[in-house]
Amino acid sequence: FILLSQNTRTMAALLPPQGHGAVHQPWFAGAPLTRIIACGTALLYALFETNHVHPDLSLDYDRLIADGELYRLFTCNLTFATVGELVMGMILLVPLMRRYERELGTAKFGTMLVFTNVGATFLELCLAALFPPPDGGGGRHSGPYPTIGAMLYLFHVYAPRLHPKFFGLVGLHFSEKSLTYGLAAQVVLLQGGWA
Repeated sequence: FILLSQNTRTMAALLPPQGHGAVHQPWFAGAPLTRIIACGTALLYALFETNHVHPDLSLDYDRLIADGELYRLFTCNLTFATVGELVMGMILLVPLMRRYERELGTAKFGTMLVFTNVGATFLELCLAALFPPPDGGGGRHSGPYPTIGAMLYLFHVYAPRLHPKFFGLVGLHFSEKSLTYGLAAQVVLLQGGWA
């Protein structure tokens, strides 16, 4: 009888049983926080949309300061403002969040998301105080954009380029990572579109 270390036993439990065909593993296996965030984002979008409260939950600097609506600091990162942003954002976020939650572990991943959202909101408020919007109003559309930024940072730093010449366009070569970056650009540039 050989005693296996904890890591070896964990890895052995992940391997498919010998002699059996393909093993189905749930898509969110090992990523419970990603499942909660994805389902919560979609459900909150449906709730906010049916009650027509998206404008009341976005990060509006004037209403935050003048009216003291501090709840906007928390609600601005909950869900996207339009269905186009929701669909494209979930297509972008869910695979990346699932991957990095599995790699980091749920506790570290959750802590990183909290610090990312709090830090990004604080920086956004500081920049709004230093450089007020020229039109005198507003803020940004609601959406988990700090989470998108954090996932793209992890993707850029830790995901290797497997195919440096995945496709070419006008003499320029792009890796497979450019597809994710293109999707992220679509989500960020879509703010407020496809209403």
